[in-house]
Amino acid sequence: MRVAPTSVIIPGGLTGWRCWTGMAFDPSGPAMVPGAVAPIHVSLEDVHAVYVEPNVWVRHIVPG
Repeated sequence: MRVAPTSVIIPGGLTGWRCWTGMAFDPSGPAMVPGAVAPIHVSLEDVHAVYVEPNVWVRHIVPG
């Protein structure tokens, strides 16, 4: 039906992201996390990262 480009948004400090993932996140920029659909966007300058996951809405017709 349509694209939802920001279906899930998970912001957080780098300390939290490093703890959750075990990754260093160096340098700034996009970083892939195993199992994630999209990269997270890392900012060392802001000590912050955000994950934005897109989604696609699909309509299924169930015979009935």
